Amino acid sequence: MKIEAIPNKGPASMGPEIDRSLEWAEQVDIASAFVTSKALNHLENSLAKAQSEKRQLTVRLLFGLYQRFTPPEALKMMLDLQKKYPSRLYVQVARNKRFHWKLYIFRKRSLRRFYIGSANFTEDALTSEGELSVKLTTNTSDAIADTLEAEFDKLWKDKSKSFLLRIDDWKEYKKLKRPAFISQHEDSAISRLLTKPNRIPSTPPLPTKHKPRIVFVDKELLPETDNIIDARTNWDIKNWGYMCNGKQLHNIIVNAKVFLYVTWYDNPKKYYVEFRRVEDTVELDTPDGKYFIAHSKIPYGYSLQYSEVKKRFEEVGLTWKIIKASRQLNSDQLQATSRLLHVKLETLMQG
Repeated sequence: MKIEAIPNKGPASMGPEIDRSLEWAEQVDIASAFVTSKALNHLENSLAKAQSEKRQLTVRLLFGLYQRFTPPEALKMMLDLQKKYPSRLYVQVARNKRFHWKLYIFRKRSLRRFYIGSANFTEDALTSEGELSVKLTTNTSDAIADTLEAEFDKLWKDKSKSFLLRIDDWKEYKKLKRPAFISQHEDSAISRLLTKPNRIPSTPPLPTKHKPRIVFVDKELLPETDNIIDARTNWDIKNWGYMCNGKQLHNIIVNAKVFLYVTWYDNPKKYYVEFRRVEDTVELDTPDGKYFIAHSKIPYGYSLQYSEVKKRFEEVGLTWKIIKASRQLNSDQLQATSRLLHVKLETLMQG
């Protein structure tokens, strides 16, 4: 591990360091208490260049509203850039009204660059004297790398700690006049904005009586889609699987709440079946589609190869053709399948 001081003097300033690291990195995480539009120009130039060169570059930007220092025009610019680079830039707001981090993480394969210090993501902080940062050059084998990345992920993926920046947030924020003095502890307007629920699109309330469905999955998602899901949800932390379907089937599965999951990723001759439960949903633009469902395995349920239960399935009319057609399980099929996979019926019907 290499440690260097960045005193913000000449070439040893955070502005040039950020530009060089954006040019070098494949994945970037920035957590800053304050953000200004001029600093965002660094990000915009790097995203535009990476896109034109078809180079991998994904950025997660987490910022705060402490002291209302971040101007409304910066929020608008972040929204515009997020729309312009939908698979490259993701922006979230820290819920802590005193959020005061200054952490920059740059990744390229197993290599890491970290910057920690006093410099916010503002043009003054990146270029003027009076700031001091420390640069750590490490790789994934260094414990500090895991520690710093885990701390960022905790804030990013926990909906109680941060939320996706949306246009309504900007509209509400720009109505607030920044007074000459703001108490550190009693900014009630910002507190109300930051404590609103996460606004990621969700599905309507589920019915009280669920009707388990059959879901046939025969393809894996693209790596780019996996990266988007990982950046925008906490599903990996919760160890939930996820899948993408068209809107109609998506709604059917969500309303069913429980489904018979059939997949043959590894070998078409080895179809696996098990009961899964819907845990969460999200709508995101990805190369594989828009509608995603997170799911977990029903507790104590078995996962069996279709060939092991084929005869029993066929006895109740649960043929491979029907499974592939995503039909609803009737009463006999549900009872037979629950017995085979060791899942109690009441567990399935409760969801």
